[in-house]
Amino acid sequence: MPLLTDTQNSQLEVLLIRYGFILLPFLFLFISGCTVEDQSDSSDFDQNRDSEENEGNTSSEEDSQMEPETDRKVIAKNLSAPWEIAKKEDALYISERTGSIVAIQGEEQVRKPVQFDETLAEQPEAGLLGIAFSSEAGTAYAYYSYQQGGANYQRIVTIEETEDSWKETSILLDKIPGGTYHHGGRIEIGPDSKLYITIGDASEPEQAQELDSLSGKILRMNPDGSIPADNPFEESYVYTYGHRNPQGLAWDQNGELYVRKFDAADKTVDLIVSDVGRVRDVLAADGGVYIITNNTDGRGNPGKEDDQLLFIPIPEN
Repeated sequence: MPLLTDTQNSQLEVLLIRYGFILLPFLFLFISGCTVEDQSDSSDFDQNRDSEENEGNTSSEEDSQMEPETDRKVIAKNLSAPWEIAKKEDALYISERTGSIVAIQGEEQVRKPVQFDETLAEQPEAGLLGIAFSSEAGTAYAYYSYQQGGANYQRIVTIEETEDSWKETSILLDKIPGGTYHHGGRIEIGPDSKLYITIGDASEPEQAQELDSLSGKILRMNPDGSIPADNPFEESYVYTYGHRNPQGLAWDQNGELYVRKFDAADKTVDLIVSDVGRVRDVLAADGGVYIITNNTDGRGNPGKEDDQLLFIPIPEN
């Protein structure tokens, strides 16, 4: 569960700007139950286009004036289309859209495939997406995309670690609508010990406003997959609705929830691209932040050691 102090919040914002993280799509929104987002701009954009098309390989005058971060440390290399960083005790875990989980502990880097009951979908932004770890050793939650009968779906499951792989063990929620783009796909365990899951609109923005659809929502569920009694809508997983493609979730020290989303566009801010290329996820930690690059998913320009997990220190004030 990522926790940001007030100091880290402000420092992280400065860090994102200073070192050229792709800031435009990652608009931070304060979230409370029943929030609805204005989707009036969505019609101005081609919904069949990748939501991150403009994120990739652009440059700006600001970018050319930036100095590369010399203090950053490479923690892991040669990751394959990584999606999310998760932490369990003293180990870091990276989900790869191609269907594996990479564990990093000290100098050791171990990749294990995940045996799913369904074949992973291969659409852009699909595959093995979010992961989160339960309090039980060797057990985790996963969000993945699959195809069935010509339709695209997402599924939230539990997985267990074996000697040489991970294996799907139970289904918490199935048949979440999918599409070509906008799958959401983040899972976090909140300070209330509930699961929070981001769901994209699957390129059908009108569904984000429909409470009987799971598309374009942030869901909240009990660890066993049941609906919490105190959710804002009776007998519904829906916690907030009206989203396009919500992504990273984090709580501050007061327990307030923030979501990072890919918005249709913010015409007042220029894209900033760093010298590491595309960035997929950020995890706050003591003394700095972890980031994973995202250059091997077919839309970036990967280097010979991409993708990478990096640690960037944040100086104390």
